[in-house]
Amino acid sequence: THTRVQYTNFTFSIPDRRVEVQGTASSYDVLAEQLQAFAGMPELTRYEMGNARVKEGGSVSFSVNLFLNPSLLNL
Repeated sequence: THTRVQYTNFTFSIPDRRVEVQGTASSYDVLAEQLQAFAGMPELTRYEMGNARVKEGGSVSFSVNLFLNPSLLNL
């Protein structure tokens, strides 16, 4: 996790192997760096960016769905 990203909520769906993450990044550049980090994680098969918007003060709130590699879960 980027040092300038804070997560505020997680929702886990076992059947979908999906973790919905909500959080705040200090800027769009920082959010982009975090998304690049997700893209390089072998534990994930993919990610889908949801809402992102600038908050008062310039930080960026966002949501992203992370899809876990099936090898991480024995379903």
